[in-house]
Amino acid sequence: MSKRMQERFSLSSLAKTLYEQGRRPIVPLMGYPGLQLTKTTIKQNQFNHIVQFQSLSRLYDRFQPDSMFFMMDLSVEASALGLAVRFPLEETPSVEDHPVKTHEDLRGFRKIDILGDGRVSVFIETLHHMRSAFPCPVGAYVIGPLTLAGLLIGANELAIKSLIEPELFRETVEFSYQVVMRCESGLQGLWRL
Repeated sequence: MSKRMQERFSLSSLAKTLYEQGRRPIVPLMGYPGLQLTKTTIKQNQFNHIVQFQSLSRLYDRFQPDSMFFMMDLSVEASALGLAVRFPLEETPSVEDHPVKTHEDLRGFRKIDILGDGRVSVFIETLHHMRSAFPCPVGAYVIGPLTLAGLLIGANELAIKSLIEPELFRETVEFSYQVVMRCESGLQGLWRL
């Protein structure tokens, strides 16, 4: 590993170094190809922070990108809220049911703290490992509020609600925003720029 890769540096120093070299940063969103390097499944990586970190480490060692993100999974927050999620062995998970039909349905989700969920913990722990091991900036994903609202209500239904039940639409998007911010608070300070 080169001396440059051994040093810990900030995003601004990375940008300066790359500018001086006349090149753009390489930050591929490449988590899932790591499964081929570790011969693991999507499901193993989504439920085990050590397995996910090993897959990401193999990718980092092979490609040495300028920054790394953990694996993207848009079902994590929905699953943490208790939505029915299908977890096939070799495919990305998908939300099977969209349970919010009324204001009352949405209220039932307000008492759930998603940071207590095991899958959320997998991604937080993966980021801990990445921060300790990778000498480059590391980052994380969270679902967008509108996407989460679409998983709670259903994407088509959410669009319809925006026209015929704007209060439920607004309440669901606002609730989803609060969930996303809670998840982000669990990742706070773990990404490194």
